Amino acid sequence: SNVVSPSPDHTPGAEVVKHIHVADEPRAVEAAARAALSSADVVITAGGVSVGDRDYLPGVWSGLGLTTLLHGVSIQPGRPLLAAKGEGALVIGLPGNPVSVLACAHLFAWPVLRVMGGLGPALPWRRVWLTEEVKPNPRRQAFRAARCVGETGDQVRVLAWRGSGDLAHTAGAHGLVRLPQQANPVAPGTPLAMLPLIGSGAS
Repeated sequence: SNVVSPSPDHTPGAEVVKHIHVADEPRAVEAAARAALSSADVVITAGGVSVGDRDYLPGVWSGLGLTTLLHGVSIQPGRPLLAAKGEGALVIGLPGNPVSVLACAHLFAWPVLRVMGGLGPALPWRRVWLTEEVKPNPRRQAFRAARCVGETGDQVRVLAWRGSGDLAHTAGAHGLVRLPQQANPVAPGTPLAMLPLIGSGAS
């Protein structure tokens, strides 16, 4: 999307030039990738960046001369995230599962758009306190949908995790909380960082 001057009100600050769906077919993916690079400053994709037989985008971007900046991050959800850079264009490849798209768009695409629009990369993280015990991921840092509770809005309840394919469970979420990578449950009263979801009104 072509970047425009963003406002400081926690919105992404970008203009969508084109939004298309592409079949999982190598030639179709390559054609769409070429067209996107020629018309946008930032290309954001969803899906096609993992290691499956139909995940063509990593090879397509490389074949078009882009340099891979990163491919894979140690978080849940969102592990297959990809970023690549070419002459005059940046690519952010979000994973395909919807909760991964939601999380990675906030964690990675949002700060990039802020920087390109003339703002700093810092996002509006704020401190909250956990109201109920929650199970983290012992192998990766986890980001979980959470809802603010109580009168002050600084306490959160983490919504039940049903996997990165279940977007419905995020419908009542106000933000994403960052859970530590550890084996033991995170106890009630633990301070956590929460990133309000764009448009949630929780900033």
